[in-house]
Amino acid sequence: MLNYDILIVGAGPAGSSAALEAAKNGADVLLIEKKKIIGQPVQCAEFIPKLLLNEVEISHDSIAQRIKGMMTYLPDGEMVESCSPGYMLNRSVFDKELAMKAADKGADVRIDPLCV
Repeated sequence: MLNYDILIVGAGPAGSSAALEAAKNGADVLLIEKKKIIGQPVQCAEFIPKLLLNEVEISHDSIAQRIKGMMTYLPDGEMVESCSPGYMLNRSVFDKELAMKAADKGADVRIDPLCV
């Protein structure tokens, strides 16, 4: 019988981050993902503000595009342009790297929950 302190369902950014932090703090963690490959299919792109890189380590391989600003189209047809420096992530790469960081810190990462 398997024995863990924490079970985390879903190896997206939130689940993998939780697994990483829990494992870094000594918990026995099981992180399970129902998809056959972590990060695929890609569900959406992910904008990360440039200032967030002061708090979070993101590899260059995870960066798909640098962003200088955004244009937002409102329902009434108005367009608002804003200076928003940051990055669009390659979620397939980013999600896998984050799950691997959790595994490197001791989390048990499984992509087939039926094998638990």
